[in-house]
Amino acid sequence: MGRLTRLAATDDAVPGSTSSARVCWLVRVSLAQTGKWLFDRGAAPQAALKDVATEFTQADIDRWSIESDAPVGRLRHLGPTVRLSETPPRWARPSVPLGYNEPAWPVRAAA
Repeated sequence: MGRLTRLAATDDAVPGSTSSARVCWLVRVSLAQTGKWLFDRGAAPQAALKDVATEFTQADIDRWSIESDAPVGRLRHLGPTVRLSETPPRWARPSVPLGYNEPAWPVRAAA
């Protein structure tokens, strides 16, 4: 839950190795745990967080939520976090149930 997965590869050989194999890592990072790790190491002083709410109110959730049409009906969900004055943020395609689309890259519109 709340994970960011990244695959990194380099052209460098493994240090100290006679092999010319590439070095690859699969890194799984929990964004919440990364924030806690930074906080525990003093990246955000406790005093700076004294006025930060520990829970979100329903009013906050309503303010951050949007509704969109999806193949399963009307969907209420959190909207984009970025707000621009001239260009409203949006997603090009609606949320769909798992397995709804064929596993293929979407066709790009002609420029």
